[in-house]
Amino acid sequence: MRQDPRERHPDATIYRYRLLRKIPFRREIVHGHAASGLLCPAALAALHGGKGLLAAVLALPLMALLHLAVLRLTLRRVESDAFRRWAFRTDWPGFGPYPATDASLRLFRRVHAHLTLVGLCFAALLYPWSPSLFIALAYWHLWLLAPRFWLLVLLRRENPDIVLRFETGELWLYLP
Repeated sequence: MRQDPRERHPDATIYRYRLLRKIPFRREIVHGHAASGLLCPAALAALHGGKGLLAAVLALPLMALLHLAVLRLTLRRVESDAFRRWAFRTDWPGFGPYPATDASLRLFRRVHAHLTLVGLCFAALLYPWSPSLFIALAYWHLWLLAPRFWLLVLLRRENPDIVLRFETGELWLYLP
């Protein structure tokens, strides 16, 4: 006879999720996104010379740090320990902060709405002083968010209460 887990551990929380589907990340998209990352430095180097190339190189880590700061502030407003459940990823679906554990689609949408708005406003603030830096910051901002926008477009008709889990090479969708 099988014993109920709650009898063995009365304080344990039992989660029952149902897997809805898996979304694989296609290699063509991964390689196309990586190749498009070379466009900004090449174009800025052609248009503005060394100053443009320097702006393109400096803008990527600057925008990645801005994404981390906005993510930390947004998640702190939602929950105090939610930031610990996010990690900085360098594999597909993109470079930047992603949920390390399960995250709701509602939270994923909210975080990326904040990231989009704040990142573009930050880039626009620097336009009067350095147009090449503005172009580089805006490009890298959209480049970093492009894989997540792609996921949000794929998930636009899904229930906002579903849970996302990022695994290597695919995204799993669960219904709690």
